[in-house]
Amino acid sequence: MSHQQNKNLRNQQKKNRQKQREQIKQKSQTKNAQELKLKADKAYNEFDFDEAIKLYSKALLLVPEETSTMNTLGMIFLETGNQEEAIEMFNQSIKLQPSKSEIPYMYLGQLYEEEESVNYFEKGIEILINKLDKIKNTTNQTNNDKVQLEDLTNQIISGLCSLVEIYMTDLCFNTDAEQRCENYVKKAFEISESNFEAYLTLCNLRISQQRFDEAKIALFESISIWNDLNIEDYLSNESEFLQVVEEIRDDILMLKSGNLNRMEHEKIIKENIKFLEQKEEELNEKENEKIIKELENEETINDQIKANLPPLELRIQTCNFLIELGQTQVAIYILKEMLLEQNDDPGIWFLLATAFDHLHLSEITIPLLTKTFELHKKNNQIEDCQKVQLIIDKLENELSQKN
Repeated sequence: MSHQQNKNLRNQQKKNRQKQREQIKQKSQTKNAQELKLKADKAYNEFDFDEAIKLYSKALLLVPEETSTMNTLGMIFLETGNQEEAIEMFNQSIKLQPSKSEIPYMYLGQLYEEEESVNYFEKGIEILINKLDKIKNTTNQTNNDKVQLEDLTNQIISGLCSLVEIYMTDLCFNTDAEQRCENYVKKAFEISESNFEAYLTLCNLRISQQRFDEAKIALFESISIWNDLNIEDYLSNESEFLQVVEEIRDDILMLKSGNLNRMEHEKIIKENIKFLEQKEEELNEKENEKIIKELENEETINDQIKANLPPLELRIQTCNFLIELGQTQVAIYILKEMLLEQNDDPGIWFLLATAFDHLHLSEITIPLLTKTFELHKKNNQIEDCQKVQLIIDKLENELSQKN
């Protein structure tokens, strides 16, 4: 072997050893990054956002091309009010892997406005549809595949509904705005014919077009997907509505005296389960198991009910549309259910007061507004307190004039 060949061989061996060292180093860094991310996940789940940001950032330094870490950091930055840092993370993620994840696009769609927002949402939806089609084309789908299908479907439709909202507000003066809205709604129903948000958005669109009968049909269809209320029977039965009104009167009194809401009720259920388990030796074993099972079933049912409900803001929007379309009684029924779930949201109380004001029932409206005022005060929302107080003063003045 010539001198040059020996030299080339040594150089190649040196390169191979260097490559091996780099691979070992990379594996070590990846492992360390994974360990940091596990710790960061734990901190995030415990609402220690500062620690989570610190750990995710360290993990990103070890594996700088890890876009999933960037996306997670972006979401945490948003939660902590650091919008600029969030935008930077999402843009870095897109730059490195523009077609991998919908997450940065869907968040940037919410953070930007007008055409920029549209572009981000459309790209995010495109990625989601590709994922949806890939799972649909999979033979022998697993239960996990079915869960993913439902989740992807909901995300796509939510994105399409956001696009409709943009063209009904920021871009409403565009010449093609109305047709764009129609196309997005049509696409949503092509994805799923039984999605409550698609029907809710259709209702919103038809209201803007003053096609109120069609809006009402779409709204009732949306409600029927997640609520078992038979609207026609309910509206035709005056005594049932009067019973709901009386229950709300009672609710006002009970809540003022510290009545429990559903979340507190579930907490007590869990405490009862723990108590029974600790006292097992004091109870008959079979009877004890029966009681625990009943309590666990009740807790499971409550969790399932909540999991199938639309987000609070969409149910509030539903009730706004109901009131706008003259379906106040149905709005009151739904708002009453929402109070059982969450009685410390001033928006629910205010909307319920608005519904009763439409029915000219000041004796109920004023206490509901008073409760709204108290919650705004508790949250230190001074401007909202002032607005609510003006309405209370106006109604009390009108009531005194009648008397």
